[in-house]
Amino acid sequence: MACDYKLAGNISPNCDNPLIKGLENTAYLINFDDVDFDSCTFDATRKNLLKTLVLKTGTKGYQVKQIRDSFTGTTSTAVVGTFRTNWDNSFAFKWFDADADVNESVINLANGKFIAVVENSHKNTAKATTPGDSVFQVYGFDAGLRLATGVGDKYNADLNGGWDFLLTESGSPRPALYWFNTSLATTRAAFEALGTVLGAVGAG
Repeated sequence: MACDYKLAGNISPNCDNPLIKGLENTAYLINFDDVDFDSCTFDATRKNLLKTLVLKTGTKGYQVKQIRDSFTGTTSTAVVGTFRTNWDNSFAFKWFDADADVNESVINLANGKFIAVVENSHKNTAKATTPGDSVFQVYGFDAGLRLATGVGDKYNADLNGGWDFLLTESGSPRPALYWFNTSLATTRAAFEALGTVLGAVGAG
């Protein structure tokens, strides 16, 4: 049976709660194999809204702290194919450090597969229903993020010799997912718990 894609709503600007560009300065990188995908759930009516993000027992996410707008380059890009359109979802970040220990992690980044959880600057808290459901997004949930570029430039004045990374999920059937369960407070608590080994953690 052919897939039936039809527009089902109006397209208009959010005048009551205008968009704010950018990301907050804390995100989490999670090893793809540490996600308990069988236990993750989606909203009953919005199939591209992740409701619970569950990690396997004994695992955690790893915090990525940034300075100012150094997540710039985090995008969802449509890739138009012959028979359908897929998406490249990319997570960009800087590493303002360089030593032997950093090199160990750089090698793991270069050869691993991940998901990234970010917090948008746009909170959308004035939304009539489910306020705050646009705060958190997950990149790489379908196929995983892999290293696209990694550059350590000793003469980069902005990084002072640090690292510049871009991780990309290629060929996903959808843009980066939004993550929301029940309320912004509940989802934020789950986001903040990602960096702690608590067994299975998630928004609900």
